[in-house]
Amino acid sequence: MHTTGLIREATESDISDIVRINNHWVEKGDLKLKLELSSLAERMIEYENYFVYEIEDKVVGYVSIVPNPQKEDSEWFLARVNDYDPKTALIIHQIAIEKGLQKRGIGHLLYSFIFERYPNRMIYVAIEQSNNDSLEFHRKQGFTFVTNIEDNRGIYRKDST
Repeated sequence: MHTTGLIREATESDISDIVRINNHWVEKGDLKLKLELSSLAERMIEYENYFVYEIEDKVVGYVSIVPNPQKEDSEWFLARVNDYDPKTALIIHQIAIEKGLQKRGIGHLLYSFIFERYPNRMIYVAIEQSNNDSLEFHRKQGFTFVTNIEDNRGIYRKDST
């Protein structure tokens, strides 16, 4: 069941909503990176793109990507993938949906938006191996296992062509 809303690029005014949604899942243990308002603003400027899903002018989900994974921050990730091409690689850094709105198609819509916006890309994501909901969601989106990395995470890949 899809929830009617709008996907758009995040703006500075969305930062507090993104931090709120993200940090709920950090406290629950499903996400690792706790965001701060200032660091998120810096990430948005320097190397990450954020897209939000909003319903009735309220941000209820987001996805962050690194479209240019040659940056220093992503080298640790890509060094563990043997066959990546830096010209076509894209990293999904995080996706999170507001508590109570999961399994309504919002994550699927955000990913479909990324797949359409960035065609012909090899898309990578790191997933906690113990997060069964995330593993199932990513498998349904077409991601396949590539390799294990530290902290009980695995790298998964999807070809957006």
